[in-house]
Amino acid sequence: MQPRRTTDLPHRHGAPLGPARFKTFPEDFVVEELLGFEPSGEGEHALLWVEKRGIDSNDAARALAAALGIKARLVSHCGLKDRHAVTRQWFSAHLPGQASPKPGAIDAALAGSGVRILRITRNRRKLRRGAHLGNRFSIVLRGAEFPPAAARARWAEVVETGAPNYFGPQRFGARGDNVLKALALFRGEFSTRDRHLRGLLISAARAHLFNAVVAERLGRQLWETPLEGEVFGFADNRSLVLPDRHRGDEAERFSRGDLELTAPLWGAGAPLSTGACRELEHDVAARFPELCAGLEAAGLRQERRVTRLRPLASEPGGFGADGTITLRFDLPKGTYATTLLREFAELREPLRPPFTRVQSAAEIAVVAHLAETIWTEHYTPLIGAEQVRYMLRELQSEVAIAAAISGRGAEYYLLGSRDSLGGYLALEPEPGALLLSKIYVADGARTGGYGFAAYRFALDRARALALPRLRLTVNKGNAGAIAAYERWGMRRTRELVADIGGGFVMDDYEYAVDVPL
Repeated sequence: MQPRRTTDLPHRHGAPLGPARFKTFPEDFVVEELLGFEPSGEGEHALLWVEKRGIDSNDAARALAAALGIKARLVSHCGLKDRHAVTRQWFSAHLPGQASPKPGAIDAALAGSGVRILRITRNRRKLRRGAHLGNRFSIVLRGAEFPPAAARARWAEVVETGAPNYFGPQRFGARGDNVLKALALFRGEFSTRDRHLRGLLISAARAHLFNAVVAERLGRQLWETPLEGEVFGFADNRSLVLPDRHRGDEAERFSRGDLELTAPLWGAGAPLSTGACRELEHDVAARFPELCAGLEAAGLRQERRVTRLRPLASEPGGFGADGTITLRFDLPKGTYATTLLREFAELREPLRPPFTRVQSAAEIAVVAHLAETIWTEHYTPLIGAEQVRYMLRELQSEVAIAAAISGRGAEYYLLGSRDSLGGYLALEPEPGALLLSKIYVADGARTGGYGFAAYRFALDRARALALPRLRLTVNKGNAGAIAAYERWGMRRTRELVADIGGGFVMDDYEYAVDVPL
């Protein structure tokens, strides 16, 4: 069985209007958790209202535990929030008999982690997964390749009639292969003692079956048509109306939006639906016998999830002539903003190559080898082969790189995976600024977004270090790099001519950008 990709699932409102850039900057995807209750202000648990950037919720919890000097299992949260975003959510820390940390007291321990504490209070109970009400989103799409009028009209349709409540691609793993891994698990082809991994795979299998039922109803034009034996639910997923509890006005309440249709989250036992609705669901389940059997054997019970997702408290948004679109809305917990956005635009996320901090002698040797390759190819036409050899020896050798790391606190990072390195960058903290001292991308990676990804990484690093300015220098003849820096929003600040010895000089421009902290 080859699982159906989420990108192949049918749409409710027709094909997306066109492409738009998504999550270009962390600030383009802002998520704020809606707790749904007021903390008690007392109790054994400290509640921390946290802003995080460039880090997922589990890693943020570990960073908080380390800063507080407690075990990671004593820090909990309601749900996972995106890594490539600015998100604000609550964490609880079990501190019986201990005072809450004072605001600012653990900031130093969190420096550079991407985590910042905004408020501290207390609560009688720990936060458990799914205890929150929902999430508030503020999303910016850039470079939309469709007219503002069309965007405004399509978004109004989505707000009015909703979208299929698919589980998003996040549920299926970074490579989209969690369902295949779940099948291997169910077949006994591999086993794991990692309860978290096992739970992820089982959840992916369940989500795949749910998506398949929703897609089937869309394909049969039954997405908005109640069938005999429907299980109705409420948009917040908190309660169900089973067939034997119908009072006769469910179809009318559904048309008003008071009730929603549901589809199964598969488990042991018969689906909670009956009649024609159960027949449809069995038709779909019969295509995936191994998934169904595996979920039943895992001890899961039949549950339900509503099939339609509608944004709550939606604001009209902004639809700029330059292709910039701003959307603000709330969603219930457990749902995905990308499920709405896929009905609207073809989302194009920027390339995010892995960034590996250079620490070992072997990694330094890799950087030096990359430098020789990139410099020889790219800079020989600009400054000549003799100066390239001199600068490689004096500034980019293994000895020079090791000295910069140990002596000046430079941070070197490799871009890309071990099998496909695209370049490297170096950052040096200065008073009031972060110097992007080196940003070099191999020829084969220059059209793949590596340079912009490295620039965004440097901005985030400056922000984490609380440095309000990012600066770099660029050879005056490097027209391609200059055009890129200006396109990214950097401004030329001055000219620099520096004697680097050996009878050579660097004739550069300085570019800089302010970093919002």
